[in-house]
Amino acid sequence: MFTFSHQRAVFVKPGITAIILVLILSSWATTNGLVTPVTGHNQISIGNNTYNYNATAAHLPVKNNNDKVVADIFYTAYTLNTTSTRPVTFVFNGGPGSASVWLHMGALAPVRVQTGNANYSGNPQTWLQFTDLVFIDPVGTGYSRAAEGFDEKQFYGYKEDVEVIAQFVAQYLKNANNKLSGIYLAGESYGGARAAGLAAQLQNNYNIKIAGLTLISPALNYKTVTFKTGNDAAYPLYMPTYALIAQYHKQLAPELLALPPQQLAALVKTFANIEYSQLLNGDTTNVNSTLNKLSYYTGINKNWLKQHNYRITDHEFAQLILNEDGNRTGIFDARVAGISKKGDPSEAALRTTYPKALANYFQNELGFKTDLDYKATITISDWNFGSRRAGYYLDVIPQLKQLLKENPLLRVHVVGGYYDLATPVETIKQAVSELNTAQVSSNYYNAGHMIYTDNNVNAQFYADSKAFYTNIN
Repeated sequence: MFTFSHQRAVFVKPGITAIILVLILSSWATTNGLVTPVTGHNQISIGNNTYNYNATAAHLPVKNNNDKVVADIFYTAYTLNTTSTRPVTFVFNGGPGSASVWLHMGALAPVRVQTGNANYSGNPQTWLQFTDLVFIDPVGTGYSRAAEGFDEKQFYGYKEDVEVIAQFVAQYLKNANNKLSGIYLAGESYGGARAAGLAAQLQNNYNIKIAGLTLISPALNYKTVTFKTGNDAAYPLYMPTYALIAQYHKQLAPELLALPPQQLAALVKTFANIEYSQLLNGDTTNVNSTLNKLSYYTGINKNWLKQHNYRITDHEFAQLILNEDGNRTGIFDARVAGISKKGDPSEAALRTTYPKALANYFQNELGFKTDLDYKATITISDWNFGSRRAGYYLDVIPQLKQLLKENPLLRVHVVGGYYDLATPVETIKQAVSELNTAQVSSNYYNAGHMIYTDNNVNAQFYADSKAFYTNIN
């Protein structure tokens, strides 16, 4: 093992944020010889407060019950230098098949990607102000890999993924040996389902109770976000979001364009829950009236709707709403428009900027080096959501309800964006309604799936999250 250190200023944003970095690099090998851990001593100034912390980028070998390393999970940890007890939050994105780069560089860490480019700067809304942070890349994503002799596909399932990450969390907590005021999880999209399962796994198998969950644009019941023949659950829940998107792009009648967005959403929700749901269930008594309203509220041509049995999926809506050949809206943020052949226009810019910003940060500031390629996202076509039988949909709401019942001190904060076509707000609100407990709070923003990409929304998300943690602690 060897160490060396140096000190330099990284970047300064006058009046808001300043960061000073001292690097201590350590190098050792695990079973696959691919690890070069790095720990940097850092300082960030926000307003009148200065926070001294350690930033660590490393792999943690995870072992099975036979004490054999099965995976080397990559993580980036930020811990405040203090003698006081602190909470720690384990953070992951979703997919499944996504690394944690998005929440890392987009919202929570002391550094944040700059809008529209691959540069980064200090983050005045870093959660480090109220919790230590550990960003986890699930096996096969980021720099995380299966150990030699193991196939990454072994971890491509809801149960398997939860188990290996639970092992990581338990081992990390054991190694850290810090005095903690609480253990938290934060997950986005599929990461919301992962967080629910992980909290249960940690409580039941490791006697580790979670104090709080932050579920960001979560997919908690896949029946409500999946369009398949025989499943009509998603269609009514997507209607209010369709209306808001059509209003945003000025594809509705003038009187609907004049309505406040939430008034429009409430109006369409009532229609979707009653008249539209009756039509989907086979009641054609008022089919013409319902068809007229369906077109009126969504901006989609009546003939198209009739030809498609009054059903429109998220991707069909994104392709049709602009009524222009070659143009479409985004899925992650439907306020963004672009050329159809180039895929989701709201996702394209993020894919080119976030991973590059993280790579620049690792290399230029932390000095982290590896021969591995960073996999921000991977395509997994055969992920096991819990069962492969026809008609099965992953639904973690019963599991989360049981967890809340068993742990009355557990609190859950759920957030979402009104212009999200991946996990629309009404799918989230329905889940919150089913949980039906004061242990769960929620906030919704004028944003897409990745709510934090908007600077103003991210500032509000930070304030709401800080209040969530403060109320628990």
